[in-house]
Amino acid sequence: MHTVSSFARSKPVLFLIIFTVFFSFPIFCLILFPETFVFTLGSSEYLLFHNISEIFSVIVSLSIFGVGWYTYEQNHNKHDLFLAVSFLTIGLLDFMHALSYEGMSPFITPNSPNKSTQFWIVVRTYTALIFLISSRIIQKKSQLSFSKYWILGINIAFSFIIFIWITFFPQFFPDTYRYPEGLTRFKILSEYITVILLVFAFIFYYNKMLETDDLSIIYFLIAFIFSILSSMVFTTYSNVYDSYSMLGHVYKILSFYCIYQGIFVNSVNRPYSKLSRSNESLKAEISEHEQTESKLQGMILVKETLIRELYHRINNTLQVIKGMLVLQGNEYKDLKQIGELIEKTEDRIQAISFVHQLLYSTQNLSKISVREYFQKLSKYLFDSIDKEGKEISIVFNIQDLEILMDTAIPLGLIGNEMISQSLEYSFSKTKKGFIEIHFGIIDDKNYRFEYKDSGDVVLEKENLSDFKNSFGSKLIFMLGESQMKGSINLIEEKGIHWVIDFPMNIYQARV
Repeated sequence: MHTVSSFARSKPVLFLIIFTVFFSFPIFCLILFPETFVFTLGSSEYLLFHNISEIFSVIVSLSIFGVGWYTYEQNHNKHDLFLAVSFLTIGLLDFMHALSYEGMSPFITPNSPNKSTQFWIVVRTYTALIFLISSRIIQKKSQLSFSKYWILGINIAFSFIIFIWITFFPQFFPDTYRYPEGLTRFKILSEYITVILLVFAFIFYYNKMLETDDLSIIYFLIAFIFSILSSMVFTTYSNVYDSYSMLGHVYKILSFYCIYQGIFVNSVNRPYSKLSRSNESLKAEISEHEQTESKLQGMILVKETLIRELYHRINNTLQVIKGMLVLQGNEYKDLKQIGELIEKTEDRIQAISFVHQLLYSTQNLSKISVREYFQKLSKYLFDSIDKEGKEISIVFNIQDLEILMDTAIPLGLIGNEMISQSLEYSFSKTKKGFIEIHFGIIDDKNYRFEYKDSGDVVLEKENLSDFKNSFGSKLIFMLGESQMKGSINLIEEKGIHWVIDFPMNIYQARV
């Protein structure tokens, strides 16, 4: 139907007119050339044709029911559900009509043309009425609310009532066929009423198609045309075995097939088409995201390269400053205090420089390893300070943690001051000893940095005040309390023993 749909999209009125004229042609042939085209089959031959056509109609009706019923939970299409459940009743009544046909074994009570035609006229009128009601549902389906089980129950009850009525109480139902006269006025009038109902349904569906540009409705419009043609044919036959009756059944089969196509498109094809379009859209979006990700990766790589280059240049700048201090200090070799000041400043610069060296050489541009940093710093200080043959070892009890550079720099300067204090003052008399550096997590929010040595300095009331007022201790307190927001405890015992607790989340990573 893709060709039909494309033509119908551009010129729907012209398409429907041409379609109607084309499929009306067999009727005109029967009317204009009865000697050639009107004939009567034998009962056995016609019965075979009739059974095949009705069985096909029943199968299509049950297929419509199955598709609409079992896809409702996914698409919630009330229009298709209503038609699907109604076609269950249509299928059951068509089956009763086929079993009641003259020439078939008695369907509970004796079969006759009147009996089968009574079932026929009920199902035809019911079908037209269902189409008319469904045309209103498709107009206002979003405003309707009903239970599919209630609709199913009503339709089954209606089928049962019609079965009991025509099978056991046919005298209370108007005659539709009398032998030898043929069709009764009631039957012919009923067919015309069916045509009128179908015309109204056609108009409502057509308006909905123009309003929504939903081309799946074209299947229902074609089905109505076939049903109208079928009803027109069934107003003219005089013998249930003639070619008029055969043509009417052919139109009916085509009508049911189009209804099945319309519901199948709405309930099955359309969701899969939407899914296919969604998959294509998703693929395009994924491709776009991959391209964007590739660009971002390139930008990140450039950013990392620039940041590493920045760290490298900062480190070089610090080394230049350190070199300038060394050169400047050589001019004051006779002034011991100036020389010591320059040396300590060099060590502090180097403590900062080590942070940038580690940041430049590692993958993480924000954090450095505490253990690696203090091992590097302590080795430098041990090498730069003359220990005069002293055997001093350093023990690291540092958890394998990484800290931000904003925390590492003040912590490194603190460690630098503490190691310098130990090497210069705590081990002034003893030849052997050790230094312990502990670092780790003490709770969910805080780190602990603990430093102690086994030197011979005893911090008591007499010398504790002088020790705290030294530049190195003042720097430790300033960095620990101001920059690291920590609490500092200098323990009074033999040797130097510092304990600093500070929060983990003082700073946030910026790169």
